[in-house]
Amino acid sequence: MNAAAGPFPLHTPRLVIGRDCWANLALAADPLLDDRLAIFQHGAGFATLQAYLDRPALDSAPGVVLAARTPAGGEVGAVEITEDNIFYFVRTPYRRTGHGAEMVAAVCAPPVMHWLGVSRLRARIVRGNLASVAIAERAGFRFVGAFVHGRPGQTYLQFERRFD
Repeated sequence: MNAAAGPFPLHTPRLVIGRDCWANLALAADPLLDDRLAIFQHGAGFATLQAYLDRPALDSAPGVVLAARTPAGGEVGAVEITEDNIFYFVRTPYRRTGHGAEMVAAVCAPPVMHWLGVSRLRARIVRGNLASVAIAERAGFRFVGAFVHGRPGQTYLQFERRFD
């Protein structure tokens, strides 16, 4: 993955998405994120996005974490891309408003993926998380299958998008 500044920050009609300007995004401030923070590979236990970014490397997968905010400074959420996986979360005040779909669609724009050197992304979503499924589908991901992983009987849906 390209480590230079590249196309960031990204601007959409309602969001500014960047790599370092909003690194103090409070991860722990949203009680609903405790379980959902597992969407980040090793996100549990970090108080801020900066603490997560500064963590020791736990694997060799290069990646990028992007935080999204409104122009007025509202902390919307974040997206992490590692190799060919995408993980995202949307803070409670911005759920069911389209902000999450706008954030993921902007990050998954073909020029951004090309700059990152990504030709395919997979989103793994816990079965029943209809909001995350809707975000993935609105960003152009297609369902490719389901699998059981982690907690006994925890089923994940796998979605994929190609950028060839």
